[in-house]
Amino acid sequence: MNKKEYEKLSQECYESAVKRGFYGDDYTADDMSLDIIRECIEFIDALEDGLHRDKLDYFLFQGLPDHVFCHLYANSYHNTIGDELADIYICALSASVFVDQEIVPGYCCDSFIKDVKGRVLEVVECAAAEYDCNDIISNIIEVAEMLKIDIEKALECKMRFNRLRV
Repeated sequence: MNKKEYEKLSQECYESAVKRGFYGDDYTADDMSLDIIRECIEFIDALEDGLHRDKLDYFLFQGLPDHVFCHLYANSYHNTIGDELADIYICALSASVFVDQEIVPGYCCDSFIKDVKGRVLEVVECAAAEYDCNDIISNIIEVAEMLKIDIEKALECKMRFNRLRV
């Protein structure tokens, strides 16, 4: 993705979250950090539960009427590893708008961690500290590559699902 695509997607993630009741008047950057950490916990739970139905063909979802898509997604993909990974990505993109932080295309954080849980724990550390959304996104992309998940398609499907379940 290029810079403009990231800006557009980040804004879309943020606006979708606002429509679903996130980011009220008393919402803080600390709340944002906790949301990212919660999503990381849900991802680790899905990973430990073996919820890896992510090998499905994302193209199956294209062209489906909204009600069919929602039913299929909710019953076959929601809460899987790819779905939870997309949730972390969405939180980080929303956070970049909330804290007014630019997402840098192709950004790569300095990490030598080579296992999935270690990378997700690094996301937790980034979220708990004074976090950099670029570090979080870089780690999420790396985890997706390790698990052979098409994160852009997972994100696209998750965003559609979130828009339709408002």
